[in-house]
Amino acid sequence: MPNMTFYEFIYYGLVIASLLLYLPLYIKRRHEIVATKRSYTRWGIVISYACIGVIGVAVNLVNWLPALVTTVISCALAYYVVFIKYKV
Repeated sequence: MPNMTFYEFIYYGLVIASLLLYLPLYIKRRHEIVATKRSYTRWGIVISYACIGVIGVAVNLVNWLPALVTTVISCALAYYVVFIKYKV
């Protein structure tokens, strides 16, 4: 198993930290979001994880394949939490 570089450690830490902080915050505050902006907020959460992957590749934190895999996994997890499990 290859060792992680410092930049990969930062990237994966950012993804994991954002999943652990951002999604529970949405779950806690989801009833306070104005109904007209709720759809935009949900899609914004999912898209933000895609942006983390794009930024990770753009600044050469990780290669494109690991970034693609983690982006797909984190977007799928965010989509599940926001649209399926805790749909208001």
